[in-house]
Amino acid sequence: MQSLLIAPNVTNNIKKAVYSKEYDAVVDVLTHENLADVKDSTKALITLTKNDTALYSLSATTLDATGALNNYQYIRRYMVNAIIGSAENGIYAVSYKIPTILTLVSTIFMQAWQFSAVTESHGDRKEHIRFFTNVWRSFQAVMFLAGGVIIAFAKPAIRILSTEQYYSAWKYVPLLSAAMIFTAFVSFTGTVYVVTKQSGISFFTAMAGAAINIALNLLLIPSPLGVQGAAIATFLSYFAVFLIRAVNSRKYIPFKLYGKHIAVNTALIMLQIVFSVLELPLWIPVQAVCLIALAAINFKFLLPSLKKMI
Repeated sequence: MQSLLIAPNVTNNIKKAVYSKEYDAVVDVLTHENLADVKDSTKALITLTKNDTALYSLSATTLDATGALNNYQYIRRYMVNAIIGSAENGIYAVSYKIPTILTLVSTIFMQAWQFSAVTESHGDRKEHIRFFTNVWRSFQAVMFLAGGVIIAFAKPAIRILSTEQYYSAWKYVPLLSAAMIFTAFVSFTGTVYVVTKQSGISFFTAMAGAAINIALNLLLIPSPLGVQGAAIATFLSYFAVFLIRAVNSRKYIPFKLYGKHIAVNTALIMLQIVFSVLELPLWIPVQAVCLIALAAINFKFLLPSLKKMI
């Protein structure tokens, strides 16, 4: 891989930046030397600096918690396969395809945002907090809106994109979509640890999520919930990590969380999920009403960004 073959002069530039605590310069090196992405850059740093404590610490800091937590989907799939069989595991794997659209949206946003966050951290602290707050406000609005749309159209989307054999996968898409929303929020709050160089907290919160996820999988997959139990475990583990980080990360950068806004949006998403998965009477009108409500609630958060774009 290109990112694993770093020229000596690039390595020296990284080391100089780390030892002088110019972390934005590290970001500069990684981007201007065409290292494919943050994941590859991190692998490269670990490879060439595993005997260097300072640089290894930096590489740990650049690890994105979303990538770490996403690896647990393979653990979940193994558990589903082991407990209830390969057929259900295949359906579960298909159900993951559509929610990954949310991961793509989040990844595009985070790649631009994370570098900006590091650069902004060297300016005025009040401006830096305001910057975090404004970006967070727009980011959560985008993710809730996108998640609401995917939940509402999960059933027709699976019908179009998969065969009849895997059609039942649509039942797991809503909860997994909600999980991906909070995965994105976990990634955002993880940026605070990158900026403030608190890689240890990032690691331990990710491990807490892993422990919760595995425990819930062991509890829920063998239950009558089956595959839906795995989806519930996924959502709850990401949600738990977000709650932990929402409290802890704001000790380092006290950006405005908009807790009431998150609660209302989450309630609407949950209402969509319950009516959709259980196919309760009037579930289609409920999806429409929830989407309109999500759009109305989040429009004011998106308006400032839209004005800047125009």
